[in-house]
Amino acid sequence: MNKKFFKLLIIFTVLLSILTVTSFATSDDATTTSNSENETTTSENTEATEENTTENEENSEEGETQTHEGDLYVEEDTVDITEDQYIAGNAYIKGKEVTISGQIDGNLYVQCDKLTLNKSYIRNSIFVVAKEIYYDGFCNDLYAVCDNMEMTYDSYIIRNMNAIVNSNLVFKTAVGVNANIKVGGNIDFGADDDVALVCGNLKLDSKSDITPPDKVVEGEFTNDKDAVKDIKVLKYMKNGDFFFDRYYSKTAKNVIYVVLAVVAVIIIALIVIFCILPKIKSKKKDTVEDSGAIQNK
Repeated sequence: MNKKFFKLLIIFTVLLSILTVTSFATSDDATTTSNSENETTTSENTEATEENTTENEENSEEGETQTHEGDLYVEEDTVDITEDQYIAGNAYIKGKEVTISGQIDGNLYVQCDKLTLNKSYIRNSIFVVAKEIYYDGFCNDLYAVCDNMEMTYDSYIIRNMNAIVNSNLVFKTAVGVNANIKVGGNIDFGADDDVALVCGNLKLDSKSDITPPDKVVEGEFTNDKDAVKDIKVLKYMKNGDFFFDRYYSKTAKNVIYVVLAVVAVIIIALIVIFCILPKIKSKKKDTVEDSGAIQNK
């Protein structure tokens, strides 16, 4: 009995050991397989992450252009159009400090305190009213009204420049056709080889005798000091709006006053002749007819 029990115990122990070993072996295989799969997945994810990182670094290095389709409308204190930005249309900007280093495939309209054009390219024209303008870029035509303006030697205007500068102008840019400038202060045309270039005519309205250096103007240069007595045409209001007030000479003002007075007299005379007199005559005629009728009765 004891021998049978001992045999059964041994057999049970062996079977239990076999089952345990088999279970552990299966678990180890499953764990090994799972770990292997996880390692493979992790490796693939790592490779994908590295590829994405490399692509992002390459894109960052290349500096992809950020395109704004259509016209741009911005009204903020600080506006910055960076060199990697491209405006596929016109730009309408109002602010205090505006900096443009990118490209605008249209016109630029700006009202601000300070405008900085830093290696920018404006495909069409620039229309700007500001206190200060720093121009170091390219455009087709420039129309500007400001207190002070600085134009660098590396900048260029393809066609015409029209500007009213209240105070001082640093004029070293190149103008492809004509330049029409009214200035209230001094003009710095540059020196030596670092000077401005006007391929057409330069018409200057200034209160002082200003003559550009040689080779600055290829066409005709004129300085009409008597055209405008006061060039201080720009007034900056507290609310940020601008308005213009151009003062003519006393003779011109007197002529305008005389013309207005003559026109006023003519208008009054026409009113009296064609409106008032016919009514008076008509009333007199009616009165005479009424009095005659009364006498007949």
